[in-house]
Amino acid sequence: GSLDLSALCEGRLEPGLRVNLALEHLQGRLRGQPLSASGKLVYRNRQLHSDAFDLSWGNNQLQLQGFAGRRQLDLSFHLDAPRLDVIDPDLAGDLKGQGRISGRPTRPRVHLSLLGHRIRWAGRISLRRLRLEARGHPQDPDSRLRLQIYLLQTGDWRFDQVRVNASGSFRDHRLRLKARGPLGQILVTARGSHRPGRTSSWDGQVSQLPLTLLQPLLPGETSVSGNLTAYFSYRQWPGGRSGQLRWRLPRAIFATVIEPGRRLSLAASGGRGSLRLENRHLQADLKIPFPGHGLIQADFATALDTRRMEGQARLDFARLQLVEILIPQLRDVSGRLHGKLQLAGTWQQPVIGLDIGLENGSARVIPAGIRIQQAQLQIIGGTGGPIAISGQIRSGPGRIDIQGKSWLQPRPGLSLLIRGDRFEAVSLPQARILVSPDLKVRADPKVVRLSGVVRLPQADIKLRKTLFPEQTPEMVSVSEDEIIIGMPGQPQRRHLNIIARVQLVLGEEVHFLGYGLDTKLKGKLTLTTRDTATAAEGVIHLVEGRFIAYGQKLDIKSGRIIFSGPVDNPAFDIHIVRQIRRDQVTVTLKITGFANDPQLQIDSEPPLPEEDAIAYLLAGRPFTRAGETGENGARAAVSKALASLGVTYLNKLGLEKIAQVEFEAGSLVIGKYLLAELYVGYAVDIFTGIGEVLLRYEVTPRIHVEARSGESQSVDVFYTLETD
Repeated sequence: GSLDLSALCEGRLEPGLRVNLALEHLQGRLRGQPLSASGKLVYRNRQLHSDAFDLSWGNNQLQLQGFAGRRQLDLSFHLDAPRLDVIDPDLAGDLKGQGRISGRPTRPRVHLSLLGHRIRWAGRISLRRLRLEARGHPQDPDSRLRLQIYLLQTGDWRFDQVRVNASGSFRDHRLRLKARGPLGQILVTARGSHRPGRTSSWDGQVSQLPLTLLQPLLPGETSVSGNLTAYFSYRQWPGGRSGQLRWRLPRAIFATVIEPGRRLSLAASGGRGSLRLENRHLQADLKIPFPGHGLIQADFATALDTRRMEGQARLDFARLQLVEILIPQLRDVSGRLHGKLQLAGTWQQPVIGLDIGLENGSARVIPAGIRIQQAQLQIIGGTGGPIAISGQIRSGPGRIDIQGKSWLQPRPGLSLLIRGDRFEAVSLPQARILVSPDLKVRADPKVVRLSGVVRLPQADIKLRKTLFPEQTPEMVSVSEDEIIIGMPGQPQRRHLNIIARVQLVLGEEVHFLGYGLDTKLKGKLTLTTRDTATAAEGVIHLVEGRFIAYGQKLDIKSGRIIFSGPVDNPAFDIHIVRQIRRDQVTVTLKITGFANDPQLQIDSEPPLPEEDAIAYLLAGRPFTRAGETGENGARAAVSKALASLGVTYLNKLGLEKIAQVEFEAGSLVIGKYLLAELYVGYAVDIFTGIGEVLLRYEVTPRIHVEARSGESQSVDVFYTLETD
């Protein structure tokens, strides 16, 4: 921005420093908003006096008046800021308030009142309304502070109301915090005494802390219930301090919905833990039993001055129901999980020892339809050296082996080799896929790098889709630029940065059925991923294939799907033929272009009118053949092919008996005259299957009105003029 300043300054050095500053003119623009200020500042006898200093920035205004010195102060202000985003782009909302600070600077008396609406900060915190009232003095037992917040949202947590009440003097004060929201209610009370130079102390308790606050961190249908209670105390005196936090978890229930009407749950009971501070030493411990399943136990100690630490943790689960609850995609999980962790070193250079094992693990992976068996995993090492990782998993006729290591110094990292043969990766009604991977994984806290080859020795994929999915009158797609008012935006989540270059090799037994294709696939693709964008390079060949459409099975003479860019938009080069030997006619349907805009063209040998070429393709005979009527006629055959496109709603239009079948701009049009002047029909695109209803009304012999309704709607008026 730019500012213009005009001020008058005068003063003297003897007998004491005195400066008078009269701000006559300050105007300009800052961050795109007008800014102006006026007022008078006087510095004398080590005191700064303000005589009605006014600041205006955009729509925001601040007025300041009073004086401040080393021994005494008396300042008052008035704030009216309806545009907090002018002050800081990360802020938004409306804040108004006024206050006064008086008395000695070390023990001021405060009167403060603030009121805010629709306040947001950096996209992390938002609230609908805030009210703060404070009055008192450090030694006044009647001092009060009251804070009320309505509809507070921070991350995935929302609280409908938050109330904080504090009262008393520094020597004897009390605090009460109560927050309630959809996930439960929090209640914290505390009492303390602050005496500078003497012993100060604080004691309190968290009588209600619902575990439902963990809900946003849990996956899918997983839930947790129960209440944690805690007690805390802190003492501070000249030369020392001590504190303690003790918490108890009488009972917690982890649960998930495994199918409609059926829940899986697991109870933890008798959980407890503590945190203890003695001068520069901090200790912590916890113990959470899961009766009949397992145990989690840990203790930790550190010196706050030297930052040296030591600790250990142990878990042992003979039943893995907890895994099934925390990862809803797994079912019937079994095996034994045990582990020990040793911690030493310093905060900057930790030394970790690990011994974690999974024995005889098995589970059903619901999204993939597979069952993994004989899963073994071992993670051993540490004490300053690398941590060795080894394991194997079996699925179907094959297995995958994992070998690798991890390290913490000089920078945390991970290196893995993943190799396998004929591992069943998918086993669903629509697909069964075996994979033989040979992959390398390297990861650090910032990026994961993946490279290698994945071979598909066998795959059988069946998708219930046609090449160009049909849209019926009952289905209306939403436009990409349509804005739905009131639809909440999805929170932006950070994606893991993955850089990958993997070659996909299709074997001899890869079969695909779907999108109108029934074919074997062969070829290679190189898939690359960077910054969440995936691209592909390579060619997939269609071998011994057929194209199923319009009620016909047509041979694929040649076919290629060419990838050279985004993986979801390959190019097509497919030639589909139908030979009618009795007429010595060959019709070729060419599919070219890209997946998001395919182009179709019909050719014939010998050359034929388009109507006859399409009729040969659909029905194996031309429209122009004379003498063919009834159920075996060309028009009847084409109508049957048209019905195969899914035009099942003809009856709704009263077109059970089709009177006319004709071609119009690449579409088949079927219909009939309900009256001498009124024609009702249905037009369906031969290639895309997209249809539209049409009505045609003859107003006069020269004027007729035509209305169409499908992907779009239109009404046209036609005037016919005939000349010789």
